[in-house]
Amino acid sequence: GDPTPTTPTLPKVEVKDGATYLDGKKVVPESDLIASKKSLEGQLAQQQTAHETAIDTAKLDVSNAQQEIANLNAKIKENEQARESGAVSDEDAAKVKQNLETAVSSIGTLTASALEHRRALLVLKYGVTEDTIKDKDISQLDSFEEALKAVSTARGGGVGPYAIGGGTGEAAPQTDIERAAKILETTPVRGVRNAAPQT
Repeated sequence: GDPTPTTPTLPKVEVKDGATYLDGKKVVPESDLIASKKSLEGQLAQQQTAHETAIDTAKLDVSNAQQEIANLNAKIKENEQARESGAVSDEDAAKVKQNLETAVSSIGTLTASALEHRRALLVLKYGVTEDTIKDKDISQLDSFEEALKAVSTARGGGVGPYAIGGGTGEAAPQTDIERAAKILETTPVRGVRNAAPQT
């Protein structure tokens, strides 16, 4: 009754059209994967910088528009007082009011643009879904980002599963086959979920 010893077989290695195949499956050198990862990290950094620059520009434009509104409001008060005394024409007063209305509509557009860029940055930087933040204003997004920073993982700076609603923290969710394999691995006796204690 001794079983016949089996000799281990080596995997079959083939090279076709410059690609390496191991037992019929394509193999990619680790150096290629590392290079791709570095390239993607560089692209991500560029996109984050572009979004941050756009946000800063929009904030500066909003600040300038707010300053212009304050100046125009002061000018309107001056004009109203001067008009009462007859020093300013109705035409000049109407022109200042028109400038104020233009500045107010401009600030609305700029604020919306800054908000859009900020949301895109949070989606890009932390991987949150857009639905999570679509209704938040600037101050809520500031608070949300601070919370994301607080729960971010050490690995890569992304948020952990707590912040985005569960998951494994891996790049792709587990498939049904992977989940079943993991359950089988942790089951002490195959086919028995709760094995009798070993004594």
